Amino acid sequence: MISAACAAGMAIGIGWLLVGQRVGRLIALARQVGRGETTKAVAATGHDELTELTSALNDMAADLEDTRARGSRAAAERERLTHELRHADRLATIGALMARLAHEIGTPLNVIAARTKLIAREQVNGAAIVENARIAAEQTDRITAV
Repeated sequence: MISAACAAGMAIGIGWLLVGQRVGRLIALARQVGRGETTKAVAATGHDELTELTSALNDMAADLEDTRARGSRAAAERERLTHELRHADRLATIGALMARLAHEIGTPLNVIAARTKLIAREQVNGAAIVENARIAAEQTDRITAV
């Protein structure tokens, strides 16, 4: 009876050493992977089913880590591209505003220049001088409003 109890105790101890510890490490690895934590590979020694399972879980954990890293890089790249797109959009908006402003100021300036040159060259006289001066003043007011 004592020898049976000793044999049972030894079987349990050996079972724990050979199987229990390895299964415990695999459970810890599975929990780390489940929480999304970075994992260290569990040593896979031997030529049995537990070694195959250990190798498969190590490979799965490494693949998940690689996938997470690629996802992080892709997210960073998306963020960078979004920032560049917003910057380009702001520049396009500023360019459009500047083009409109240049047109809104350039056209009246051309009218003012043409009218004042007519007056300066004495190519108009009498009421035409007054009319050209009035038009130049209107265009000046238009620029001021812009």
